[in-house]
Amino acid sequence: MREKFFSPKHPAKRYKIAIVTLPNAGHTRIVKQLVDEAKRYDPELDFSFILTSWSGHTIRESDLRELEEASGKQVVVLESKNTANSKGDNWGRARELTDELIRVCADFDRIIYDFMTPEGYIAGQVLSIPAFCAEPSYIGAFDTSSPAYHSELNKSADDIAILEKKYQLELFNKLKLISGTLSILSAYKNIVFSWKNFIYALDFKNNFEEERESCCFMRPSAKKTPPLDEQFSYLSEHVKLGKKIVYFSLGTIVSGIVWDLTKKLEDNSMHDFIKLLYRLLIKIFENRKDLILIISTGRDIHDFIGDTKLPENIYHEESLPQARLLHHVDVFFTHCGANSVNEAIDAEIPTIGIPFMFDQHQCAEAIVTMGIGYAFLLPLEKREEAVNFDTNNYFREPFNSNNLENAQKILEETIDKALTHDFSDSFAELKSGNTLSFARIRQTLCLESVDLMQRSTIKV
Repeated sequence: MREKFFSPKHPAKRYKIAIVTLPNAGHTRIVKQLVDEAKRYDPELDFSFILTSWSGHTIRESDLRELEEASGKQVVVLESKNTANSKGDNWGRARELTDELIRVCADFDRIIYDFMTPEGYIAGQVLSIPAFCAEPSYIGAFDTSSPAYHSELNKSADDIAILEKKYQLELFNKLKLISGTLSILSAYKNIVFSWKNFIYALDFKNNFEEERESCCFMRPSAKKTPPLDEQFSYLSEHVKLGKKIVYFSLGTIVSGIVWDLTKKLEDNSMHDFIKLLYRLLIKIFENRKDLILIISTGRDIHDFIGDTKLPENIYHEESLPQARLLHHVDVFFTHCGANSVNEAIDAEIPTIGIPFMFDQHQCAEAIVTMGIGYAFLLPLEKREEAVNFDTNNYFREPFNSNNLENAQKILEETIDKALTHDFSDSFAELKSGNTLSFARIRQTLCLESVDLMQRSTIKV
């Protein structure tokens, strides 16, 4: 359910808003959409992107250009010198970059910081600038008693202690575990880039009322079906012939960063599992001329299939405009990243989930709970192993047996179920929650509040 939005008639001033996020498409694309839409409705909002990076991690040039086009200015990139490229070193990166970030953010009116960039939160505190947390992941219960919370705390305790002492801030007592990451909620508002009922499907509703009320759920404004991009013009003929379109993507993290991090492992079950998925899909589609498969590979497809020749009804690109393409497909095979699943919900396209790590498991469970698709879930006991890349284990039923004919049969049956089942009531129920459009960002950031008082009621 959407709230009506009326553009402000007489904005008081031009507001400068800093967006502090990571140089990764899974984090930048959603805030880029936010900026695009917010500026269309409210040209007085002046956004700047500030990317804080681990050592040696760079953003793709195409993604960088998109951010510059959206903001109309050069993107600021701050790179740490001594941190690993992993979520476990977010606080080490913050220790290195916070001073520099404080200097960069000094003249802004608001800060929006990604839940994985605690340096954005600290900069807001030091500068007394209202800072709002952006959460593109699936958020569940903020359980500070879980083994996962204490495991992450042990990894980052030294860096957090140094930051506490240096900036005279209370950090330890404000920590929450969000998508496996130690984060600090905003004391103003936490902007969750998900449909409200999708998040409430699982254990988020078990959080304190103050924590739940601090979250504002936002998605792009509902639009008419976007026109088919020219690069997909070939689909029109297939649709006229009554063929169904299946889209497959394992996202940018699994196919990119994690694939590269695990290249040197001798027992590489993640690579083996992904290659198996490709083999099974090729087998299915070479015998199903009534179906078309489009793959967003995230890298050279030959890393997955070797010299295997693809049938004529399989198309692939390394990167595709997913949010627009989803409006023109019939089923979406996904790794269950929160951005991908929410884009499928936007387009009301049923999903078949194959989660790998982090919040992807929760997204897959929520897909099944809300009745908007199907999922091949990883057993609970394997989920912790799946983020420890030296012992990764991604196989699950029906793919972990020697009977690959049975796995192919079940996979094909799941595709057919997703193509024939009516999911309209489930999508209607999911979208009935109060989810704001990106056009409401002025109100969300409290830009009209003369006496904006920091919230102090969030329990820790």
